[in-house]
Amino acid sequence: MLDLAVGNGKSHAYVWHHWLHTDLDLLRVRKWRADLRVAGYRLANSPKEDAIAEREYDLAYSAAFLAALIAEKDTVPHYV
Repeated sequence: MLDLAVGNGKSHAYVWHHWLHTDLDLLRVRKWRADLRVAGYRLANSPKEDAIAEREYDLAYSAAFLAALIAEKDTVPHYV
């Protein structure tokens, strides 16, 4: 499920940048906060081998989305 969250975050960032031409402010600050939330959640909750909570999925998705959006930010948008 974590791989799915990361994959969805990356693919949605691609769509946001190349198809929707969305530009978010303070991406690096948002990414830093998302990483802190993921780390805090994992410290407070013991990992399970076969499942993750919906909250952990959402946090992993957000962190992956923001990381991918940062990576895409300097590329020329496709599908203008």
